[in-house]
Amino acid sequence: MLNLGILGSGQYGSLFKSKLENFGHILWEIDSRTDYQSKPDPDWVFIITPNVFHYEQAIYYLKRKVNVFLEKPPVLSVDALENLIDLSNKYGALLYISDVFVFSEDIKDLLSFSLNSLNKNFKW
Repeated sequence: MLNLGILGSGQYGSLFKSKLENFGHILWEIDSRTDYQSKPDPDWVFIITPNVFHYEQAIYYLKRKVNVFLEKPPVLSVDALENLIDLSNKYGALLYISDVFVFSEDIKDLLSFSLNSLNKNFKW
């Protein structure tokens, strides 16, 4: 069983928690003001905090060989993203970037509707 940490306890952190409970054991869920460095290292950390914190938090976990999930935008510059990719490779930790909106049922329904409409109206 995977041990998971959720860094961000707002609306999207709560959404992720409800989904992640099916995939592993949630060691902790904390907000962006809590000292995340005092928490035990999970197998995966889901960083769903304000964008300005992503870079610092991701560096911390990648250097500890913890796999990192970042919501989009992952960081605020191309150089910062390249650095995270380099750290991921150096320490052998996975770095995954996704848009948290795709995990919302409302957004899934909207995307499904839009894609179905596109398929009906466009000749492939």
